[in-house]
Amino acid sequence: MLDSIVANAADDDYSVTIQTMRHGAERTLPAVIDRMQRQPVDGVIVVLEERISDFVGYKPPRELPVVLICESAADHCPTVDADQYGCSTAIVDYLMSKGHKTVYHIAGPSTSRAAESRARGWREALEQMGARVPSMYIGDWCADSGYQAGVALVHDPDCTAIYAANDQMAYGAMLGLQSAGKRVPEDVSIVGVDDSLVDMVPRLNLTTMKLRFDDIGVTAFSMVRRQCEGEKIPVGVKTVIPPELIERGSVRDIS
Repeated sequence: MLDSIVANAADDDYSVTIQTMRHGAERTLPAVIDRMQRQPVDGVIVVLEERISDFVGYKPPRELPVVLICESAADHCPTVDADQYGCSTAIVDYLMSKGHKTVYHIAGPSTSRAAESRARGWREALEQMGARVPSMYIGDWCADSGYQAGVALVHDPDCTAIYAANDQMAYGAMLGLQSAGKRVPEDVSIVGVDDSLVDMVPRLNLTTMKLRFDDIGVTAFSMVRRQCEGEKIPVGVKTVIPPELIERGSVRDIS
């Protein structure tokens, strides 16, 4: 996402200054924007993955275009993000269409807005189908937490399909299952999210829902540049970038 923002900015003769939002007293939108305003910037893009206390009702300075990359629409700023909720409902639909009776979920951390929406989409998709909603495992986006969930799920005979909220946890779950003698996809099917392990894991066999981070970055930069040029961008709605299912070999049709 950042690579896309930087590349598109360069194409339009803009440069990019990057600052991180650290935990503590300055972890508010006004504090972050104030820090950026002290620098010679024309606009600000905030990548807001975790919950922040002053999100609702935040009003950016009139003279500074602000765009939020976040899960929820903001009343006073243009927002853009992937379809986190729809990503989950599509994965559940996909796995259920392969004959699985339910889908187990390894969620991201409770502080994550994206993880919250993905878990809600998973739960509500199962409920709408009249399927049993299994207990949810909460991870931390890292492969080790997926591994621990995979080891635990080995002992559940009803677990034939797992949806992990990102590829790292999905890959960890694959290794955890395999360490205990389960085969993927012969015994358990697994789907991840992000398509983030390409070129990192050799012979990657993980089916995943690709979130188009490049397109999110392109859209966010376009929004802030157009505001810099005087255009009004709608607020109170989120521009949604749809995901794309990438089928590899970690899902088995058991219907």
